[in-house]
Amino acid sequence: MKVIFDDKSEWKKERQCRFAVLAYSPEYPQKYRDRLIAHHDGLYETPKVFNSDGIAYNDGSWLIYNTYRSKEGKYRGKILCSNKKQVIEHIYGYVCFLRKVGIDWRDEMEYYIICYIVDKLTFPKGLFSCTKSNIELIEEMVFTIMNKEYEDIDCSRQDKRKFCMNPAIKKVMSRSEKVRLEKAELKKETYEFIAKYNNPERTTTENLMEFIKQGKPISESTYKRWKREYKGGHMDF
Repeated sequence: MKVIFDDKSEWKKERQCRFAVLAYSPEYPQKYRDRLIAHHDGLYETPKVFNSDGIAYNDGSWLIYNTYRSKEGKYRGKILCSNKKQVIEHIYGYVCFLRKVGIDWRDEMEYYIICYIVDKLTFPKGLFSCTKSNIELIEEMVFTIMNKEYEDIDCSRQDKRKFCMNPAIKKVMSRSEKVRLEKAELKKETYEFIAKYNNPERTTTENLMEFIKQGKPISESTYKRWKREYKGGHMDF
């Protein structure tokens, strides 16, 4: 028997209504409204503060919410749920993620959950409709997580990127411009690491071993290039 999947049209209407109220109502704090507008399509990674070059650097606290992988290791963005229990489990995990990335406004969190249902979940028609009882279920989950201690919330979705570009800027850049900028940022990051742990009193081999000990192997050719470009290890940032 062919499965008819939910088109989530009612959830989409709910998302539109909530956005209209939350994003433009003066009764809500401006900082929350600005963040909501910036992430009107949903929030799936730690909100960033970009510098004047449109770059944000990972301080080790970033999280990212990726959905399932294909065999090739690529994320395809959809989670198939065959029963309501699976839907609830995935929503609960996403609520934990939102709390861990700093979302502490309940209305905003509920809006992102609806975006998540619309854009990330796939389920048979009628399995998790936009009903009063299901909305109340979402509200209960949000209430539960909001009242948990931050440290007690389990979310192991670490974002391992060292930096990222402002999507608004990235969107208007050509592929070659993006590649050139990313390479420049990677080079800057590598050179800053070398400058931090390099000791001119040590031999090249000793310094390379120190870089490994500090968690970032550096090739001998990269190290020698850094020494040439920065005159023996003296660099200013």
